[in-house]
Amino acid sequence: MRQMCTVSRKSLGGTQDWWTRRGRLLAWIDDAIDFDLISIMRFARVSGHDIESIKNAIESFWSDGQAEGQINCLKRSSAQNTAGAGPELLRARMPPPLHTK
Repeated sequence: MRQMCTVSRKSLGGTQDWWTRRGRLLAWIDDAIDFDLISIMRFARVSGHDIESIKNAIESFWSDGQAEGQINCLKRSSAQNTAGAGPELLRARMPPPLHTK
């Protein structure tokens, strides 16, 4: 398993152009599909379906993590303020009561 992980790191890193890395990545995916560990096999099979998104993730300097977090926060807030939020969700989001004497 360690060998599979180090090979994938080497194939994605470096200063080679995308086509060189793509060839290495596709070779790694082919090897990983025949691997004994089911989680690696499944990851490789799914990764092989959308190589273009992998390329964009490797080459892009942008991250949408901050935007995703803010969108999820807005969705949660909206669900709490509408009928979509049940009492269990509202109780889970409430701060605990202060214990005073």
